[in-house]
Amino acid sequence: MRRQCSRISILALVMVISAPAWRAALAIRNLPDAAWQTPSMALVAMGNALRRAVGGSSGPFYATGLLRAARRLTDAASPAPDEWANAFTLAVEAISDLGGAVPGDRTMLDALDPAAPALNVAQSAGQSTEAALAACLAAAEQGAQATRTMPPKLGRASYLGQRAIGVPDGGAVAVTVWLGALVKESALP
Repeated sequence: MRRQCSRISILALVMVISAPAWRAALAIRNLPDAAWQTPSMALVAMGNALRRAVGGSSGPFYATGLLRAARRLTDAASPAPDEWANAFTLAVEAISDLGGAVPGDRTMLDALDPAAPALNVAQSAGQSTEAALAACLAAAEQGAQATRTMPPKLGRASYLGQRAIGVPDGGAVAVTVWLGALVKESALP
């Protein structure tokens, strides 16, 4: 159980790689041992910690996603891979619902939206957790790179307008960073 929750904590830590990342990392690191009893409890605790610790819109977006995923997992001690994939899909939907972004708006959703179905398809095909996460990451990376050509409609990049063209969206790239960490963690024994 602790190992599975450790993987979850790595996910949350790298999700917030922006300037206030140290506050997020400290908030998650300081969660009490009781927060790690089940994956659902861990997701709720991390969501609440990120909501308080991370400023801007990313903290509340990730917190909302984590809280929605926690509701899907309930209190199962070891959710099945398809349950994790479904929880991830719900988290992405929650982020979209809260922020109002849709694919093509040049936001973190441009990486998250293709990543969720890629994870579900890979899990449904019976791929290993590592392979399914790698497929998820590949889809997210492709989505993040596609933001290079998108005019920003929402988020901080929207203040830059056409000047943002040619550079991938920071939120979308951040998604690829924490998904990359999950892929590496899933490969550990």
